[in-house]
Amino acid sequence: MQDTNPRRHALRLLTSGFTLAEVHRQTGIPLSTLSRWRLTTGETRFRDLATCPRCHGRDLDPSSYSYLLGLYLGDGHIVKTSGDKGVHRLETQHGPGRNHTRKIELVAWQQKVVDGFTEEFIRGLLHSDGCRSTNRVRRPGKEGDRWYEYPRYFFSNVSTDIQRLFTDALDRIGIPWTQANKKNISVARKEGVARLDEFVGPKH
Repeated sequence: MQDTNPRRHALRLLTSGFTLAEVHRQTGIPLSTLSRWRLTTGETRFRDLATCPRCHGRDLDPSSYSYLLGLYLGDGHIVKTSGDKGVHRLETQHGPGRNHTRKIELVAWQQKVVDGFTEEFIRGLLHSDGCRSTNRVRRPGKEGDRWYEYPRYFFSNVSTDIQRLFTDALDRIGIPWTQANKKNISVARKEGVARLDEFVGPKH
């Protein structure tokens, strides 16, 4: 029987070897919350996970990183935690900062991860700065106006660099898109929407 305590259940999954992204998908608990819980449990097996994989030689989970990178580029920011340990935390709750005023580009190892895990990267971007909505169009006819409805995805970001990263990712997996306006990218063709539906999933 599943534990009814969400924190205890999530930590049990983490100690069983599930990644943060996998636990997030199973429980709906935000990644930032899961990460904070993991760091504050005091359990020995989590201590090594508090270090940066790139800085400390640990294996990087490329799937989770690609998703987190998408989230960060949309609504993320880095904050320093309280205390004197010099610990920094990634948050994705519409934090301060204007990423559209500076150049955004991936370094070689990040681009390699995104190229290998493009769906995860797109999912992160859409979960932070995107939506799936129903568009209604009115068409005049001899017997009066008729309304048509169809689903579409929107990605909204002022940064042209981040827009390009999103559209480049769509191009890599063959999803057609259009520039709806200065800050919005639209995916409205039936096959494109169906392809995104396969892996994007709902926001939490």
